[in-house]
Amino acid sequence: MASLVDKYSKGFMFYDGEERQLVWSAMLDLERDKYAELYSDYKTFLKACRELIKELSIDSSSLSKIKCIDMLASLGKFSCNGKFTHDTSPQKLIGIHGAYIVYGKGCCRHLSNFAKDLLRQGNTYCDKFYCNATYESIPESLDGDANHMINIIKYNDSYIGYDLANHEESYFVSPVHLKSVVSLVHLYYKPELQIVFDGLNIEGLESNLVRYSDSVGAFKLTEEELSDMSCEVSSKIISKKKVLKDFERSTNSIKEKIYKQIPR
Repeated sequence: MASLVDKYSKGFMFYDGEERQLVWSAMLDLERDKYAELYSDYKTFLKACRELIKELSIDSSSLSKIKCIDMLASLGKFSCNGKFTHDTSPQKLIGIHGAYIVYGKGCCRHLSNFAKDLLRQGNTYCDKFYCNATYESIPESLDGDANHMINIIKYNDSYIGYDLANHEESYFVSPVHLKSVVSLVHLYYKPELQIVFDGLNIEGLESNLVRYSDSVGAFKLTEEELSDMSCEVSSKIISKKKVLKDFERSTNSIKEKIYKQIPR
């Protein structure tokens, strides 16, 4: 039987993936050496963020946790300047896009990387999903280039999408197609960038497609239930003002240190 990679390969553009992986890997090694202290400080900050989520008494589901990260990032609680601005400007760092959340500006790739880095700190499944976001619900959209990034999380034994840039969930219509729960947006998987930038191989791609295939039709939450979950998370954040104040006070120095090290 043909693999899922074979089935959907016409929609994927595999271009010198192995060669590009080697180049990208070499660039990452150079960056890690040059910014070793920044990488270390970012990990330290992520640990503090993980403790904050625990202290806010957010329930253990990955969906509640990522909603909490979304709200706190939007409020600027992770940022050195206390605010977060949407900014698609090219950035110089390539290995820790999430650090730009501390800088106070970024777009989908920075938010997605930050959420992935933070959730994985607590051994919670979270991956990036490179995709073509469009209002078109036709197979031809598979031919489009990647123009967006969201996260894939595990919820109730299946996988769903969460878009921190637009604050919305999405469910699998097919192994390569997510549909937003609350808007008309369709998201089509574009794994070629994941192959180059994240070292994904064909076996890993097949595993992703199997996971996504098994999740088709599995998402059962309604808009009302999702709204209730958001309200619950928001209420916990609002009711824990002292916890947030303590977090801000205890992380000010590490945030300032990260801010100063980020290349402009």
